[in-house]
Amino acid sequence: MSEPVSNLGKWRIDLLEEAGIHEFYYFTYLDNLPGILHFGILPKNEVFKTGNAPRSFANEEVQKLRHDRIVELSNYQKISVHNVVPVYLTPLTPTLYAVREISLEIVFVVVEAKFIGNDSIQFCFTDGNAGASETKIYRNLRHHKHIPWEVIRAKYWNDIPDGKRKRNAEFLIHPKIEPKWFRSLVVINEQVKIQVESTLPVKTHVPICIEPSFFF
Repeated sequence: MSEPVSNLGKWRIDLLEEAGIHEFYYFTYLDNLPGILHFGILPKNEVFKTGNAPRSFANEEVQKLRHDRIVELSNYQKISVHNVVPVYLTPLTPTLYAVREISLEIVFVVVEAKFIGNDSIQFCFTDGNAGASETKIYRNLRHHKHIPWEVIRAKYWNDIPDGKRKRNAEFLIHPKIEPKWFRSLVVINEQVKIQVESTLPVKTHVPICIEPSFFF
């Protein structure tokens, strides 16, 4: 991190290291990438204020549940899930699996986890999909042992009880994730990489990587 880190930030980073959390994963349509590289990754409710109408994978029934879910952040602020940025702890989630047929239209943004050592960032994390009523929310990194690593790190989740919900465990970030914290952009093959390189309207310091293992 280039910014000075406070004692609170150091404490957060130490706990991330203890938990083995080094990066977060966010995936979206290729069409949305120029806006993300310009504005950063914004909460759902903030994206539309930029004047852009991003393409979305959203299942409306699931989104209604997420809209109604209120979470408590690390600073005790209570906020709707649609006012935070959701990121995953693995690229291979049930959410991605549901759209696996359009992998050529998807790009991952890999984010350096240490950015939450920045005092301007508030967050919470879950033990499953934030839209599920049974999912528990944690605002203190001391509780990182509640993250279901046995499911997140498994090859498959269908044979694990409640595996689908648990595999979608997420960190919820407020107010946004800035481009300076992006580690890489990941696509499925060379064809998509060339497409990304040829269509981005802005130069970016973020490397574009080919990593088929991020996709089903």
